Amino acid sequence: MSFSIRAITRHDVPAMVETMGLVFGFDGADEAVERWGELVPFDRFACVWEGDLIIGTGVSIDSSLSLPGGAVVPIAAITIITVRPTHRRRGVLTAMMGNLFDDALA
Repeated sequence: MSFSIRAITRHDVPAMVETMGLVFGFDGADEAVERWGELVPFDRFACVWEGDLIIGTGVSIDSSLSLPGGAVVPIAAITIITVRPTHRRRGVLTAMMGNLFDDALA
């Protein structure tokens, strides 16, 4: 299977929400499209594409973690990880997570 990993644009948000809805079991309503278009910068997404179809989604969000002793360190919170049921067990998740981890380290 041939796939690529790249960020999304505003134009890609409906397709991303549709993939998320398929995996998480919700309807990709217009409100969800608008919300995701405003919540997270598009360059923080690592969507997996097979041609024009988004087959996996993931995003890295800036956050922080409190440690014992009162220290607070910056972290990348990785969320909305999805892979279409038709594309599981083919390396999609492994490749996407590797991409998100590399971006977090950078």
